Amino acid sequence: MNEWNADDGDQVQLLPLIAAVIRARWIIIGWALVIGVITAFIVSGRPILYLGHTTFLPHGSESGPSRLASLAGQFGVSLPTEAGAEQPPAFYVTLLTSRRLLTELVTDLYPIEEMDGERRTFLDLYEFTEGTEAQNIEKGVDRLQKIITTRLDPATRIVTVSLATPWPSLSLGLINNLLDGINEFNWITAQRKASQEREFIDERVALINHQIEESEAEMASFLLNNRQFARSPALEFEHDRINRVISMRQLILESLMQTQEELRVREVRETPGFTIVEPPRVPTAPEPRGRVSSVLLALLAGGFIGLAQVLVPQILDQSRGQGENAGLEEVLGALGDIKNEILRFVPGLPRRRQAL
Repeated sequence: MNEWNADDGDQVQLLPLIAAVIRARWIIIGWALVIGVITAFIVSGRPILYLGHTTFLPHGSESGPSRLASLAGQFGVSLPTEAGAEQPPAFYVTLLTSRRLLTELVTDLYPIEEMDGERRTFLDLYEFTEGTEAQNIEKGVDRLQKIITTRLDPATRIVTVSLATPWPSLSLGLINNLLDGINEFNWITAQRKASQEREFIDERVALINHQIEESEAEMASFLLNNRQFARSPALEFEHDRINRVISMRQLILESLMQTQEELRVREVRETPGFTIVEPPRVPTAPEPRGRVSSVLLALLAGGFIGLAQVLVPQILDQSRGQGENAGLEEVLGALGDIKNEILRFVPGLPRRRQAL
């Protein structure tokens, strides 16, 4: 029980180590207190933060070719693919911290209820006002990127976004503006896509109208030159051919015009690209600052440092054969010293022992 075999074959005496720890107890306690006090001083300066968060479910991406793409394929035209209003969930995780979105957020005005409703910008509240406008915006965006946290649940495809600031109204305003920014991005992207598709349809409508006019002119010329075409199989076949071309192009024109109207509606229609699962909210209680747990961990770390300072020299001395060969008597003596120190703090107990 008094020995422990090290990896190198040396025997380390446990009782001398225990005695050394007991004798140097104030060194260990001192290290723990010093690290604990320093940590307590550091964590005491942590600001009170209010967490705002929300969750939303992005709409699924369109599956299969669209009606316009199918129609364009009939003419041998391949439409370029572009991001529309519906995006995969991972896209929103990236968009929420993009500079395109956050640049507007740091310059927007927010009514701060904690300041009697005064309207302030993110840059003003975080005191990014000393440099040029571009420098201040750059610093504000960098700071906002650090406080925004996003998380994607692969199973449910739900995106969670949260951020914490010292002002509850600012946290709520930033969360709301993030959602508004995503909606605006979706609307602008969808509008641009619908506009490009409508331009393509307009070109096809003009071309089909021109082709119908040519076919109708060909039919008029045929009827003018062949008043009795029913008696000739060849002329009757030519008449039916021209008529079929006109009918086919009219059907295509009707389909194009229907799609054209749908695209005009899409250009002005605002369709959200996601569904809000949990509305933006900020709890009334601030976020825990973790002061107690940080101090406790610091006390443990300081204790380990003190133990290392005491035990490492003892183990090295024993490995060199210079250590004390202390036994149980020295350990008991060290414990007796602790008992005597405790007794000095108990009023009346020493006198009672002398009387006995």
